[in-house]
Amino acid sequence: MTALDKTLNQILREYADEVTEDTKEVIDVVTKEALKQVKKHAPVDERSTSRKGKYKRSLRSKTVYESLTEKKNIIYASGDEYRLTHLLEKGHAKKNGRRTRAFPHFYYGDNLVKDELLKRIRKKLGGK
Repeated sequence: MTALDKTLNQILREYADEVTEDTKEVIDVVTKEALKQVKKHAPVDERSTSRKGKYKRSLRSKTVYESLTEKKNIIYASGDEYRLTHLLEKGHAKKNGRRTRAFPHFYYGDNLVKDELLKRIRKKLGGK
């Protein structure tokens, strides 16, 4: 009976390792695609030649946490451009009391992750 227990435990451990590895791969792929969507919808200041596309070029992704069973990636604006993210995404108040137009570019990446991540993990693991 102990040999059967050891064999089953080893098989289950190997399967768990494969599932974790496949899930981490899918997370990386979906993060890259979400970054492409965010960059695609990010605004570019056409008025100023010195700032033209600087915010869009500053968008990056990185892994913020990884353990044996978990992985967390984020998409962010690097350098000093991080200050613009919330202002551009939500709009902001102007001096005259009006508001600026919102450019919801992170919205598209967030929706892609919500829609695709579970589907792709299931597909990668052999589900429907």
